[in-house]
Amino acid sequence: MRYETEIFKTALFQVETFRWIGVFLTALLVTSLPARGQALGPGSSIFANDFESGGTCGWTLVVGLQLPEVAFGETVQETIGNLGEVDFFGFCGDLGDEILFRMVDTMGDLSPQVRLLRPDGTELCSDSGASVAEAQCTLDLTGAYRVLAEDSSSNDTGPYSLVVQRMNAPGNAQAMPFGVTQETAVSQLGEIDTFVFSATSGDRILLRMVDTEEDISPQARLFRPNGTLLCEDENSSVADVLCTVDQGGMHTLLASDNNGRETGAYGLYIQRTNDPTAAEVIEIGETLSASIALPGEVDSFVFSGVVSNQVLVRMTDSSETITPALRVFRTDGTLLCEASAVSTAEVTCTLPATGTYSILTNDGNGRDVGPYTLRVQGVV
Repeated sequence: MRYETEIFKTALFQVETFRWIGVFLTALLVTSLPARGQALGPGSSIFANDFESGGTCGWTLVVGLQLPEVAFGETVQETIGNLGEVDFFGFCGDLGDEILFRMVDTMGDLSPQVRLLRPDGTELCSDSGASVAEAQCTLDLTGAYRVLAEDSSSNDTGPYSLVVQRMNAPGNAQAMPFGVTQETAVSQLGEIDTFVFSATSGDRILLRMVDTEEDISPQARLFRPNGTLLCEDENSSVADVLCTVDQGGMHTLLASDNNGRETGAYGLYIQRTNDPTAAEVIEIGETLSASIALPGEVDSFVFSGVVSNQVLVRMTDSSETITPALRVFRTDGTLLCEASAVSTAEVTCTLPATGTYSILTNDGNGRDVGPYTLRVQGVV
């Protein structure tokens, strides 16, 4: 009996010991957790299994502490403040969602590393880089996902930006009309602006993004309705690409500074070249007066032509302020011919079919404004 009593006392002591250890660790975790993110040592596995999703797929520690949730399309500005720190963010995802996430070292201090964890704590995808870490993943589970942001070496500290976007149903998106030049800006370091528009399979879409104040390096990307990448371009001053739509529905356009460390104004333009919107009619043999009124502006015109006829298209700078550039598109929206020159851009095109052709005009460098004339002339 004495022996059994001693065993009971020993067991009770062990239970009490583990209970107080648990209380201590819980208190330590709760008191050390900042409002957004958690400073943890390299290799810590606390994120893998110690979280559960709340009734709204929000973030809750098993001890009841609410964790940060990032909105799709939001630009989050944060800082790695301690060596080895790992910051975490949560969002709700559905099976099949296409999630793009991007972490940018905004001051040249960090080597960004970003990871996406499934609801069960396993890693879905990740990326790291010298200044930008970006990945796109297809979610294979429905539930609460975690994004982990850190310095890849765990040896540096500094500020960074983070953007998480759902490409098949984006958040914080603006409607983008065809044929209208949008004047906007990258206002935060690491910002990604999101626009949406509807297109039909077979449409040819011209996408153009111009750095209007020589501040940013334009990066423009177009995504299908299912969230996969359709086409993209990036350049030091003008991003310009013609894409063929292969899936009807709502498309997503992302506009950003390519390196993520600059802010500044830009002009954004999309047009359907097979059926342009807001296009002015010009007859063969006619000369029209027009003007580039905004930096980054593109003007649209249409004319009717007959198969095998030749036409000369001429764009002339009227006040020595712009560099004329023009493109002529076939009836199906594909590029037929183009020209660019210092004062007069001129090209002769042979028409491959009878139908309606479109002309797009702009300033060659995208930043200048001023009047011009456009003439379409039949060639005998």
